[in-house]
Amino acid sequence: MEFDARTVGAFKRERAWASMMNKCFYEYSTSYPLEFRDGRLSVGTFGDVCTATVQSDPMTVSREATHIAADPRDYYFVLMPAGGPISLSQRGCQAIVERGELALVGTTQPYQYEQASHETFHVLLLPGAPVRERCAAIEDIAATRLPSRGLIQVFLDYAKSVLRNLPELSADEARDLLHQLYDLLALAVAGADHNTRETSVRLALRHRATALIEERFHDPDFRPASIAYMLRISERYLQRIFAENGQTPSNVLRNRRIREACLQIGRRDVTRKSIAEIAYNVGFLDPAHFSRVFRNKTGIAPSEYTRNGE
Repeated sequence: MEFDARTVGAFKRERAWASMMNKCFYEYSTSYPLEFRDGRLSVGTFGDVCTATVQSDPMTVSREATHIAADPRDYYFVLMPAGGPISLSQRGCQAIVERGELALVGTTQPYQYEQASHETFHVLLLPGAPVRERCAAIEDIAATRLPSRGLIQVFLDYAKSVLRNLPELSADEARDLLHQLYDLLALAVAGADHNTRETSVRLALRHRATALIEERFHDPDFRPASIAYMLRISERYLQRIFAENGQTPSNVLRNRRIREACLQIGRRDVTRKSIAEIAYNVGFLDPAHFSRVFRNKTGIAPSEYTRNGE
């Protein structure tokens, strides 16, 4: 299936693009920091597997608990940018992914996708059950950047071949190819876990830390020192745990607050909340500081941020 948003009138383009993306994938909300002018989508399916190539102006996609309740389909969204950078976030973790890399998230938990410029990216949407059968640790790398080396590069090359050739294959050929794709993903994930050199203890601590961020980010007094205290580790060790994944606890916490702010600003037409109220709700005591952080992250002021589509 092909769709080109440029064929839709400018006034209806944003809503038409969001509606088509929901139809091809699953329920989520789409927001646009700038006027949306260009979106192109090419989708192929085989059974429960979906492949897609997307070209789009800047947008933020948020799959929230309400969307999951209405549309509980269980998939893994595998993102392969053709340019970048693109941000993928889930459970307090954030991956900044560029060309030649990949990241994935599960659709049974809230996540957010964000691109700040016009980008092209490839997507594999894989059913959850067969992925977990082959890779029980798949949730451990949700929203983790997997660079193009070793088995990750092999998987990327194979996945791109799937995108190109799946429509031309017979049903039996496609089924065999997809089974191999699942197996290769499991091998690549296992290799990625090994390459990160994280011990099981540090990995467990990082997940506990990100869970605390998800639970407490609304609290203005919550900061990396709070995380270290609650985990009974030093701040220096906390920094090392996040550095192994290319992150810092401060950035993860800040990004989580800004993602929530984007959602709340997008609902202002319903909630009638002021920017200052939203700033406090997401953990900022000073609205001016919030505005500076928001602009640094999104490129625009909070008052200029707009949202469309459910």
